[in-house]
Amino acid sequence: MKRIFQLLSFSMLVTALMLLTFTSCQKEDTEYYEDLKFSKETYFVPLGHELHVNIQRGNGDYEVVAADEALFEWDFSSENYYPGYFKFKGKKIGTTTLTVADKKNADKVNLTIHVVDPFQFFQVLEIMPQVKIKDNASSSKLEEIRQEILKYKNFEKQQVILLKANAKRDYYIFKDDKSISVDQILENGEFQINLFTNYGPSGLTLIKEGSSNSQHFKFYFPGNEVSDYLKVIIPKSSQKQELKASNRNYLAETPIPSSDYFHIYNDVTSEIAKKYPEVESASVFHYLHILFRIQESETAIDQNLLIKQ
Repeated sequence: MKRIFQLLSFSMLVTALMLLTFTSCQKEDTEYYEDLKFSKETYFVPLGHELHVNIQRGNGDYEVVAADEALFEWDFSSENYYPGYFKFKGKKIGTTTLTVADKKNADKVNLTIHVVDPFQFFQVLEIMPQVKIKDNASSSKLEEIRQEILKYKNFEKQQVILLKANAKRDYYIFKDDKSISVDQILENGEFQINLFTNYGPSGLTLIKEGSSNSQHFKFYFPGNEVSDYLKVIIPKSSQKQELKASNRNYLAETPIPSSDYFHIYNDVTSEIAKKYPEVESASVFHYLHILFRIQESETAIDQNLLIKQ
């Protein structure tokens, strides 16, 4: 009888351990599922263009409902990125809510989607002087000339430029990528972009608000092809034109990829040559970084900059 009791006690202990292990596994399985998370709760989709939004945490299987399906198209993919990302394409200007539910743990996130006029952010990455001395001229003052050229720079490093392709074609300049709001605007006005083929670089003009003065720039891409990220704010009538630079002398050697960067420059030859007759050509180059992933950064973008007409 005592033997039977010992066997029963051992059997009950094994059963209890098995139940405890099973319960623990269930708990671990439940805890495995990630909470659904996006980098932000508000996104701005340019009209007629796509915005890619990565899911920061999730479990790969989602149910999506848009309050107003007329404003944008959406598609989900997990190709090359887990837990997946959405592609939004703006169809009509307006604001709606997108509810994303994770099917694995029923977690839900409500995203505010603004479909707005096409826009693009740029950051001034570097400012460089470019100078060419006449043949047989002395180069002893070359560094002095470079410093003189830099006095004609139009921006400061780290400044952010917003070009907004609305009817007015507004531009705004901010101190850096941490101060993108209406109360941090350093300068604003209207911009124009013209693409040229075969005849050299394209042109960018900034017309400052409240001033008759204009700043005229030429711009290049290192690979001579307009980045898709810049085409967002280029008039559609010009988008089919291929940018071909006929004067490669202006292109500085640069290791940065052509897709995310380009440079604009202003020719200051006439100003510099007055003081330094040995100068044949002089320009200030501004290297700009296209901030196409700024909506996934920690930068808070003031919605009044983008949804205000």
